[in-house]
Amino acid sequence: MIPEKPCIRALGYAAAEILQIGPSYTSLISSADATYDWVDCWEDLYKSNQLGELRQVNETYLRRITNYTNDDLAQICPIKSYGTMARSAGANGGLDSSQYAQAFEAMWHAESSGEDTNPHICLCNNHMIALVPTMAKVGDIIVRFWNCSTAAVIRPAGNLEPSSFYTSGPALYLLVGKADISKHERREGTWVQPIHLPGDYPPAAGTPVTINVLDVDLDFRSLQMLSAPIGPGR
Repeated sequence: MIPEKPCIRALGYAAAEILQIGPSYTSLISSADATYDWVDCWEDLYKSNQLGELRQVNETYLRRITNYTNDDLAQICPIKSYGTMARSAGANGGLDSSQYAQAFEAMWHAESSGEDTNPHICLCNNHMIALVPTMAKVGDIIVRFWNCSTAAVIRPAGNLEPSSFYTSGPALYLLVGKADISKHERREGTWVQPIHLPGDYPPAAGTPVTINVLDVDLDFRSLQMLSAPIGPGR
């Protein structure tokens, strides 16, 4: 299959990494046991002095997503788009579309088995909680976009040789699908590398950390699916 040619380049950044995949949305909302197991898993991934903030994030997020409709949940889905890719910002070089399509197809077949289409809640670093498509897994990255609240799940193509895609050999990522995230603050203004986000990321509160800035090439279909609002007033 020949990838659809990307039509727009968006500026994004790696906002968080998925640490744990939790229960499905339906189980989380309807089952007290599922909710207990979800909260209980945090202690294995966060320090005790970080759990208070995480509980606040979780409570706020659960209040918001409780009222999601079936149409809202249907938007948090895998996106099978061979024309969408992400790479380290500013990297030059040409995409070998045939190899990229093969890699994307291999990922899709490996992860899309089963009939469960209900999004799952997940725990990320940086005190982020999100709803993600069923194909998402631990180690995937939540990418956010500059000047908007849109978020997506991408997967580092670690089993591929970057130089086979780009002459400069930057990091390469495959699109998994759309995410709905607990944090909706907007990063605005003009991008100047490197970017520092004080107080928002580990290793310690108030410590500036440089984040991974990404160029995300999108086709029209992926752009529409990723940018569609979710929930009331969004």
